[in-house]
Amino acid sequence: MRVLVTGGAGFVGSHVVDRLLAASHSVDVVDNLATGRRERVPAAARLHVCDLRDARLDSVLAAARPAVVVHVAAQAAVSRSVADPRFDASVNVLGTIALLESCKRAAVPRAVYISTGGAAYGDTDVLPTPEDHPLRPASPYGVSKVTAERYLEVWAGLTGARGLTLRLANVYGPRQDPAGEAGVIAIFTSRLLAGATCVVNGDGEQTRDYVYVGDVADAVARAVAAPEATGIANIGTGAETSVNELYRRLARLTDVRRAAEHAPAKPGEQRRSLLDATRAKSLLGWSATTPARRRPQPDCRVVQEGADNMIDEELKAILACPACKGDLLFEETRIICPACRKAYPIRDGIPVMLISEAEPWSPAR
Repeated sequence: MRVLVTGGAGFVGSHVVDRLLAASHSVDVVDNLATGRRERVPAAARLHVCDLRDARLDSVLAAARPAVVVHVAAQAAVSRSVADPRFDASVNVLGTIALLESCKRAAVPRAVYISTGGAAYGDTDVLPTPEDHPLRPASPYGVSKVTAERYLEVWAGLTGARGLTLRLANVYGPRQDPAGEAGVIAIFTSRLLAGATCVVNGDGEQTRDYVYVGDVADAVARAVAAPEATGIANIGTGAETSVNELYRRLARLTDVRRAAEHAPAKPGEQRRSLLDATRAKSLLGWSATTPARRRPQPDCRVVQEGADNMIDEELKAILACPACKGDLLFEETRIICPACRKAYPIRDGIPVMLISEAEPWSPAR
């Protein structure tokens, strides 16, 4: 099947592209590379560097002729939406409208929209929260994502096309930028491994539902393969973890004994977030497959096997090169970034992910 993925050079989008290619789909990627990275797009996919608000989008869709559009591209920083709601709406609302108009002109029959769970529901009366719970977004970001959902519904109604919205819980995993606002697991892990202090916003008792990015990509692939699936489905694990507990677990696993610092709570941040993914199971046959093995608690563990130190799969799942945010290769005594050709040492079983400690690396010939 021919699939076009917006934001396919970003964190979540690139995993979606990988999963769709593995399922033998033909994939086109549209990304303006504002936050995405060209090197994340596999050679098997076709990258079109284009903003969704650019008039060139029509020609991209005409050339790609997708049977399904997966809309991942977004402005995803809550704090930026609060500081600049006009920019947030320009990307998340006007960008979505522009994409849907292009889909209409190209006669695209289906669209899968990647939305937000926590920011859409806000603080709720029911936990885990189902899809039919009243929406109470507390930030411009949440408002813009919910608004885009409504435009998808209207587009489907006016054109006879089919639309499906996936509301994601808090996603984590490889390629997540620890320098960004989103992704507290990546941020804490990167800072703990670098010996830097972690900052918890507010009292730290706010909770989140953390879902692994590979599970999210699987949900999207299932949505692409389910032409009759429409409406809205939550994508989460149904497990709740506070930021304080997350920090304690990660600090313990990295052998860090100092406490986190606390800063004022951020405006627009909800107190508790936990999604009910029952409908995703019935509609797509999906449920999170890595809740026990890769949810927050084991993300930094190093295990001993015989005389060798080996980084376990959970740590591999979230580490990225601190220089280029690229994917890594793991050896017994070092971690290698093929993209920028750097090698980071492993000392006493702990990866030293400091750019100043990296050594040049060249692939063996």
